[in-house]
Amino acid sequence: VNAYVVQSPLFSTNPHIGKKLGLFDLYHTAMVFRQEIPGQAPRNWTVEFDSVTNVLGAVLPKIDNGTLSWNNDARYCVTPGVLWGEAHWSKMFDLALQLTSTQATKIFTDLIPSVNRTAHQSRPLYQLWRVTRREPEQTLIKDITCGDGINWILHFASTRLQVPVEAGFELKFTSILFHADRLNPVAVGSEQWPDVVKYFEGMIQATASHQTLLERLLEMLHLMPVHFVYDSNAKASGKRRWTHNRQGSAVA
Repeated sequence: VNAYVVQSPLFSTNPHIGKKLGLFDLYHTAMVFRQEIPGQAPRNWTVEFDSVTNVLGAVLPKIDNGTLSWNNDARYCVTPGVLWGEAHWSKMFDLALQLTSTQATKIFTDLIPSVNRTAHQSRPLYQLWRVTRREPEQTLIKDITCGDGINWILHFASTRLQVPVEAGFELKFTSILFHADRLNPVAVGSEQWPDVVKYFEGMIQATASHQTLLERLLEMLHLMPVHFVYDSNAKASGKRRWTHNRQGSAVA
């Protein structure tokens, strides 16, 4: 079984967008498993890791009387065949792993179910933004997107299955970065909490229209710099909202 890492420009299935976002190095990453059977046509499966809603659904909360609730669950999805056809994956269709059928099965029976937990808000949760410090260089909030799901498969194969990644293969995938000098946690109900609610209300209003998903996403990006980021994968309960601005000094 050969495993290929595949990439296509974001939202390229939309005929009004096509491959335009590839000009900005914005790509969706997935993996195609291909089983060659003598005398038969190859069998393919496409594996994606993504938000269960969509990009905006994962980064914008629902607000009810000052309470913010999030629907940013992320799961693996397995589709028979090459999703959207091979031509769709125009950025990359590169061989990454050569597996036995038993090894490939382990990915589907051991790794994927360990990530695809049933309960709502089970980690890992989708996180679009990566927040970093320039000097000294440090990741303050880790993003978790489609590329991470594929990276976990490669890591599982190399460490648990003892299958090396193909020589010369290198995984690169899209990240959206913001810079900060430091992060300040904002607790629910604190003095600054109304500012958090107001900020996300503004983002929701700016994107609540009849525009396409891409147009609404671009509208949201126009609201930069980001002042508050919800770190859904933080370990400290009750303090998962953090502040920063584009210049890098935290908003106190």
